[in-house]
Amino acid sequence: MTILKSKWIKIEDETPDVDRPLWYFFDMVGVHKGVFRGLYEAHMHVFIGHHGGWLTGDVTHWQYDEGQGKPDEPVYSK
Repeated sequence: MTILKSKWIKIEDETPDVDRPLWYFFDMVGVHKGVFRGLYEAHMHVFIGHHGGWLTGDVTHWQYDEGQGKPDEPVYSK
């Protein structure tokens, strides 16, 4: 599968800057605004949502918040 939306970055390709506002995506919860807090044990990345929730090792894609509204989920082609 490949991503059609160019702004989404696969977490396995690049990690974002720590504490820089961004949008992150995980299939089970969708798109959320937050920050990347760094790595926890090996390659488990930690994302903190603006409303207090957090994900560890589940985020698959991210993009920096550049003042845009909530972006659509990544779109895949088969």
